[in-house]
Amino acid sequence: MSDFQEQIQRSIQDFREYNIRAESAIEKALLKCGQRVERTAKELFKGRDDDSVKGEPPRVDTGRYRASITHSLEKEGNETVVYVGSNVEYA
Repeated sequence: MSDFQEQIQRSIQDFREYNIRAESAIEKALLKCGQRVERTAKELFKGRDDDSVKGEPPRVDTGRYRASITHSLEKEGNETVVYVGSNVEYA
C-alpha cells in the first residue's frame, strides 16, 4: 500500500472516530435538553391549594400527572430525537 493510500485510510478512520464522538456529544446535549424541559414542565404545575386558571398548567391534585412526565431519547432512521411527555390518559 502506498503512502497516499495509507493517508487516505487514516483519514477515513479519523473521520469515523470523529463522527462517533460527535454523535455521542449530540446525544448527551439532547438528553440534557430533555431533562430541562421535563423539569420545567413539572415546575409549572401549581400547588395543591392554588386555583386552576384556563390556559395555564393545572393545579396539583394527586401529583400523578406531574410525576408521569418523562423524557426519552430515540433514534428514528438517521435522526436522534428527544420526546418529553406523559402516558397518563388525561394528559
